[in-house]
Amino acid sequence: MHTDTLPVVARRPEDRRLLREINEEGQLGRRILGAVQTAAMAGLGILAAVAIAAATPVDTRAETREPVGQFKLTWYCPCRSCSGKWGHQTSSGATCEEGVTVAASYFRPGTRIYIEGIGERIVQDTGVTGRHLDIFLESHDECLDNGVKYRQVYVIKD
Repeated sequence: MHTDTLPVVARRPEDRRLLREINEEGQLGRRILGAVQTAAMAGLGILAAVAIAAATPVDTRAETREPVGQFKLTWYCPCRSCSGKWGHQTSSGATCEEGVTVAASYFRPGTRIYIEGIGERIVQDTGVTGRHLDIFLESHDECLDNGVKYRQVYVIKD
């Protein structure tokens, strides 16, 4: 659901935080995030996106979450301190996106995971080992503010 158009709507840090919180809400979050994309393309804001989401039919595909266990969470951004010369480039060739990209060696690239209290992410990068996830954010200050956390992780199966 995340696209390059999301930053158009979520320029302010409080809007980005709101979108992350919405993303944690599962199905409703996916509807709202899809609506944000539509609203951004139409030049509208987040409130318009919520109205669009309310009118959008729910995707009823069966989706299951298989528990994997507890993982250590850290955060990284595109700055030289966090990403070296790579910036927004991932080891899989994808471009890092806040709310989407996570680095992990435990899972294959492309694996969709759900992190308790964080939301859904896609494994697109490497650089950490074992039961450790490194979550991409745009802001170095936000990375530092998040510190280190431990959360339950699930693999999403369609």
